[in-house]
Order: sequence, then C-alpha cells, then structure tokens
Amino acid sequence: MIRIVRLDGTGNRAWPKALIPPGSERPGKHVQNPESTSGSRRPTSVGQAMARDWGCKMTLPDITLMAFTISNSVRVLAYAPQIWTAATDETGAKALSYSTWSLFLICNVTTAAYSVVNREDWALASMFLMNAVACAAILSAAAWRRSLHQRSQPEPVAANVIQLRPGRAA
Repeated sequence: MIRIVRLDGTGNRAWPKALIPPGSERPGKHVQNPESTSGSRRPTSVGQAMARDWGCKMTLPDITLMAFTISNSVRVLAYAPQIWTAATDETGAKALSYSTWSLFLICNVTTAAYSVVNREDWALASMFLMNAVACAAILSAAAWRRSLHQRSQPEPVAANVIQLRPGRAA
C-alpha cells in the first residue's frame, strides 16, 4: 500500500495539496476500518482517500497496476518490428547491438525469477518471460542474418597473393 506522509516542522502530517480535494479534510486522518470488527483505527492510503473523497472506483495501486499491464502488453507487441528488421536485414543486422539485447534478455529473465521466487507472482513473471522470449527472438534472428551475410561474402584475398586463372600453372 502506498502512503505519502511527510512531517512538517511541527511533527504533524502534511499532505501535498494536490492530493486534498477542496473543502475536505486531510486524507491521512484516522478512519474506522470497515472490515474490522474490533474497532481498530488505521490511517488510510492515498488511493483509499482518493476513492473515498472523490468517488473514484479505482485506487492508486489499481491505477498503477493497470498502467503497468497496458504498457508491458504494448511493449511485447513493439518487439515485432525489431524482430522483422533483424530477420530481413540484408547487411546482416549490423545495426543491432548484441550486448544491449542480451542485457535486456538477462534483465527480463531475472525479473521473472524474482517475481516467482520472492513475490510468488506468476502473472508478473509471465509478463517478463514474454519479454524475455521476444528478446531471445531478436537475438536469434540477428545471429541467423549475420551468419547468412557472412557466408554470402567472398573470402578476402591478401594483398601479397597473386590469383591464378584456373587451368594455368605457375
């Protein structure tokens, strides 16, 4: 849960004015927890305060989760042009950096591992594994095109070697 709390000089909670709707009390005041039967009181989060005071159905964690999901879904689709370019480049995908895409691959794999091992969040892990697969596809397509390009190039001739025409002896 996200809480934005800072202390002013008097030790009171001071909330940023942008988070306080006009004419309302501070969103950080203690309120009764509706799920609690013991009557305990706890401070509300910024997201809960927004939902309560402004009538929003989504809390701040809901909004950030939605933004994360949408941006990562679009990111998976954004790999397609890069894969196509790497696979069809006639110059052997020389403009593609192996080190950069390898780092992206490693970061996505380690984030997926962290999601499973530390957070037990398989949905987050699957999102990053899809990104890792796309990075691996880009690297594979570039390696394939580079190998094809290198095979199609004539072997260089050293400057001090004289080439003979076929069928003629020296």
